[in-house]
Amino acid sequence: MIALLAHPRQAPVVRLLAQRLPVAALCSPWRGSFGPLSLPVHTHLAELLAAHQPGLVCFLSPHPRLAEGLSLCLAREIRVLSAGPVDGPASPQWQWGGQHHFSPLFQQALAQSRSPDFGVPVYLRRVVGGGGLLEAWWAACRLLGEAQALLGGPPDWFQVAAHRRGQSHHLVLSLSFHQGAGAHLVVAPSYPEPSADLTLLGSGGLVFSDQGANTLAVVSQAATDLHAPAFLHPEPAWISHYLAGSTPPLPPDPLHLSLLPAIRRSLRQGVPMAVLG
Repeated sequence: MIALLAHPRQAPVVRLLAQRLPVAALCSPWRGSFGPLSLPVHTHLAELLAAHQPGLVCFLSPHPRLAEGLSLCLAREIRVLSAGPVDGPASPQWQWGGQHHFSPLFQQALAQSRSPDFGVPVYLRRVVGGGGLLEAWWAACRLLGEAQALLGGPPDWFQVAAHRRGQSHHLVLSLSFHQGAGAHLVVAPSYPEPSADLTLLGSGGLVFSDQGANTLAVVSQAATDLHAPAFLHPEPAWISHYLAGSTPPLPPDPLHLSLLPAIRRSLRQGVPMAVLG
C-alpha cells in the first residue's frame, strides 16, 4: 500500500494516482479540499501511520516539518519517495527526485535532441509553476534535473534570482554548461501544472512545446479553467518504477541542497546569487 502527502493544489494528480496505484490514504497538513476523493485524509503523518500500514510514503509536496516525517517513516522501516529534497538522514530506504525521466514532454525533447539533425544543444528555456518558498525550490530542482539531462551534464556556472510577493515566489535560474549551452529556467508563482512550456534550441534545429497548445481550456462567463492532459503527469510511472526496484536509487544531487540557501540570500539582498555545488 502507498500513502501520499500532498497539497490540495495537487488534487488532479492525487486522484490520478488513486485510480492507477494502490493508494491507501492521504496526508495533507494544509487547508483546502481535494474534491471528490475516495481516500481517507489525515492532517498529520503520525496519525496516518497509526491508522494504516503503508509500504511506501510518497511526499509530493514540501512541508516545513517534512524532515520529521521522513525520520518517522525511516524509524518504522517504511520506504520514502520524495518529489524534492528533504534535509534528512541518508538512507537506502529513501530517494528524491528523478520524476522528470518519466515525463512524456521530457522524453520527447530528449529523443528529438539526440537526432543527428538537431546538432548540439545551444539554449534551453523552461517554465513551470511554484508557489511558496519550498514549493518553488522543489520546482527549481526538477528544472535543474531536466536541464542537466538535456544539456549534457552539470553546469559550470549557475545563479538564481528570487522575488517574493506575499507567499508566492518567482525564481529565474541562469546556467551555462561546459560545451557552450545556456539555460534560463523559470519558476512562476502561478502556472498550469504539469507545465508543457519548453524551448530547446540546437545548432541544427529547434524542439518547441507551447503551454497553450498542450492544455485543455474550459471557457465560461466567469473564467477560463486550464486542465493539463492526464498523460503529462509523470508521477504514476515514477512511483511504479520505484516500487519495481528495477534500477538502483539515484544519488542525491548536492546542487539541489545548495540551491535553497542561494534562493534565501537572493530574497534578502534583492540581487542574483551564485549557486555553489
